[in-house]
Amino acid sequence: MEFAGVVVEVGPKCKRLKVGDKVLALQDIAFKKNPGCWAERTVSPEGHLIKFPSDVPLTFVEAASTAMAAMVSGDMYKRAYGASGEAKVKIALTESRVVVVGASGGLGSVMVQLLAGRPEAERPHIIAVCSGSNAERMKRLGAHETEKGGRKVLRRNGKFITAVGPRQAIGDRVLTCGEWHSWVCAMTCNICIGSCPCSKHSYEMSGGMPPLTEALFNRTVVENNIRGEVGMELPFTEAAIREGVAKVASRHPGGKVVINMEMERV
Repeated sequence: MEFAGVVVEVGPKCKRLKVGDKVLALQDIAFKKNPGCWAERTVSPEGHLIKFPSDVPLTFVEAASTAMAAMVSGDMYKRAYGASGEAKVKIALTESRVVVVGASGGLGSVMVQLLAGRPEAERPHIIAVCSGSNAERMKRLGAHETEKGGRKVLRRNGKFITAVGPRQAIGDRVLTCGEWHSWVCAMTCNICIGSCPCSKHSYEMSGGMPPLTEALFNRTVVENNIRGEVGMELPFTEAAIREGVAKVASRHPGGKVVINMEMERV
């Protein structure tokens, strides 16, 4: 879904872009039925494309690896702190704790950087949930401590913000009709329970749908000088892509898996 590249052709009604412009996008392949990105060329509506910022050095790999994170992690951050950056939950900031699940991945690593980039007096205590092999990398990005998972760390009156809902590994395969409705019902139930004043925790669904807006990308990536973690960069060959898919399927890719069309093909 995520890609970055150069415009090689424009349609007759295209007004904002021209041939040669560097762009990035989050392709909507589900509802708009736009073409995928595992190709040397793809087609995208003009309104879905974001021009590279002229004053920020950004490579194609960096741009492609942050598009989804800008939409999902950026939206989560906005839900927790608001568009202005002020905490929505009125608690003592020195006592606030934020747990980032899947912190070493392409989305989680951006969230860690967003939280670590807050002013020191307003910075929460960041707990990164990741494997032991990624612990030091997460601390370099700004996490105060790491956790392998399994321990309850969400306090009473805390907020649980998710992009995948109550079903684990929802993107691994196409759900059956029954599984889809079960997921929707469970998510709705969690949101309703979380909105109850007597509930221990609040529950919120985040993420949004493509296209990624330029405002959200700039607010999340450009203004905070954030770069996504890249777990693997590979050429556009069948063998390399199979290796990349296996890396993603392991659920421990250590960041985004990026197909670089400019890499030499062996």
